[in-house]
Amino acid sequence: MKKILYLFIIISLVLVSCKNRKKQKEADKAKSEVVKETPVKPQEKSEYPPEEVVEITDEKLGKTVVISLSKTVCFGACPAFKFSVYGNNKAIYEGIKDVDKIGSYVATIPTSEIEKLLTEAASIGYYSLNDVYDNKYVTDLPTATTYLNFNGKEKKIICRYDCDQKINKINKLIEEMIKNAKWKKVK
Repeated sequence: MKKILYLFIIISLVLVSCKNRKKQKEADKAKSEVVKETPVKPQEKSEYPPEEVVEITDEKLGKTVVISLSKTVCFGACPAFKFSVYGNNKAIYEGIKDVDKIGSYVATIPTSEIEKLLTEAASIGYYSLNDVYDNKYVTDLPTATTYLNFNGKEKKIICRYDCDQKINKINKLIEEMIKNAKWKKVK
């Protein structure tokens, strides 16, 4: 009788184990599908600048200058927006979700602010940072994409997880630029 009981317990454990493995495979598959949807793959040099950025040469600066920062949505309350500054000091802001300004806005950014940001980026080694900061096993985080183009030197950084403090510093400076701008709503 004991042998039958032991046999029954062993068979039950095997069946439960197989069921758990199947559930784990389904969960892993679902996670990988979510990770695949996250736009954080490194992009080829030919995709510079990002689509939402258009380079404009400014006579006053004598250089081509482009700054952009975009942040994506998450399942929670993550600020999502797109921001670009062009070489003629004109800026475009599009508030998407969980931000004070929803919709499209334009402003003029002072040359001093642009130069301050680009100088800081160069001094902290922005152009030598990794192109992508991510972990495919971590989900539901917003992605910050930062792009700087100064005097022919360009760099795009996609940051979603475990970002270098240097890129966080640059992103904070760009967000200050957004905050300080005098925005006008676009129809």
